[in-house]
Amino acid sequence: MESAVAAVTAAPEASRCWAVVSFIFEDACWCDWLYREFDGERVPRTLHGKPSRDGLPYPERFSVSPDPADPLQLENYFETLQTAQHLIIVVSPSSARADVIQEHMRMFKAKGGEERIVALVVKGEPASPSAEPGVENDREWLPKWLQWRFENNAFATAGRDEPLVVDARLGVSSLAEVRARLFAAMLEVEVAQLAGLGVVIRASPSERVLHGTQQHMAMPQPNPTPMPRFAVAAPEPAPQYSRWPVALCGIAALAALGCLAFWPAPASRPLQLPASLPVPSPQSPAPEAVAVAVEKTAVVAVAPPASAETAAPSEKIESAPQPAPSEPSPAAHSEPAAPPQVDIPIEDPVITQKRSELTSKRNRLIRLAENKLVANDYSEALDVFELAIESAKEIVRISANDHSSVVELAILYRRLGALASNVNSSAEARGHFQSGRKTLQALRASGHLPKEGAKVLAELETAIQRLPKD
Repeated sequence: MESAVAAVTAAPEASRCWAVVSFIFEDACWCDWLYREFDGERVPRTLHGKPSRDGLPYPERFSVSPDPADPLQLENYFETLQTAQHLIIVVSPSSARADVIQEHMRMFKAKGGEERIVALVVKGEPASPSAEPGVENDREWLPKWLQWRFENNAFATAGRDEPLVVDARLGVSSLAEVRARLFAAMLEVEVAQLAGLGVVIRASPSERVLHGTQQHMAMPQPNPTPMPRFAVAAPEPAPQYSRWPVALCGIAALAALGCLAFWPAPASRPLQLPASLPVPSPQSPAPEAVAVAVEKTAVVAVAPPASAETAAPSEKIESAPQPAPSEPSPAAHSEPAAPPQVDIPIEDPVITQKRSELTSKRNRLIRLAENKLVANDYSEALDVFELAIESAKEIVRISANDHSSVVELAILYRRLGALASNVNSSAEARGHFQSGRKTLQALRASGHLPKEGAKVLAELETAIQRLPKD
């Protein structure tokens, strides 16, 4: 015990982590979610520098470990476990009986961290529409140290020496509620105190995607189970304003329109033209000049004569019949053509969510395989890369026009073939290289091979030629 305390005291402050996550590979998605949600999250200013429960001052921002994409953090996991302020254990049907979880709890308790353990009970991936809801039968897979607290599909509170339980099962708590409880646990305060500290509990990005999918599908769910929510203050009623000013303005507008309707219109005089027009002769001006003269004569004829009786018969102006207005030329008054409407296909949100989950799973498998390579475990890395290829194949299958996913699958084949070649398995490497080449050749035959895919195809051809012949 004294050696563990001495190790904590001797550890540099820069290496200390505020929360460390204990999980197994099947629950790596929850480690990803915890890291994205809380690593770098700002601590309320009122707590900066103040001592926490065990005397360690609050930092300006939370630090969560490990980052699944950082092999160095995975290698230094046990050192981080010795110096972390909180331990978050991901409890799922896969990890409930795992020995490594029990070992992490034992090591964290050995340095006096019994009061700072948080059990995050999960069932399925975060905000996944395919996750199963929490039921009473979950007692069967819970670990023994949690079974005695589980009753009526809920966890009872216990003493401070027992882990704090945050129930994240579907149908029991939303991700926003889970985030609020975890935030309060790491601050070592009650959930009701978060608002007073200025903490704004926002919805998780993955949960917003799920809500958008459910709204698009609009599928009624029979007998929905009410989900517990935090008690929030009722919104203030909107102020009620008088409608009399609007009614008076409307009446005044109608009265004005009525007055305009009965307003006498000014007498209009018809446009009068001279009875005869001068005939152009060889000495006459050009037709353009005649047109100008006609326009000037028409303007003068509009003015009324001084007296109809005194006017000479030859000077009387008779009204000539007005020619019918010619129809405007389509070219002169054509309106700009409306832009052609292009139907943009709307992708099914369920497929979008599924592809996002498969992409996340594929990337986690690639990171795990890379970690295996760092540990010189080539055989295990080959198996994990093959699992990543299966996820990449499924992405290609559900992505109709996403040609980049085909290129990514070919890159995985190339990477797996190179790894198989390094472990002296030329036949297996040739099979992976040929699978990648076949994938890109089919894309090239359809005429949709991008430049990056052409480059990968050339590299695969070169790799196949360099392999020793059987």
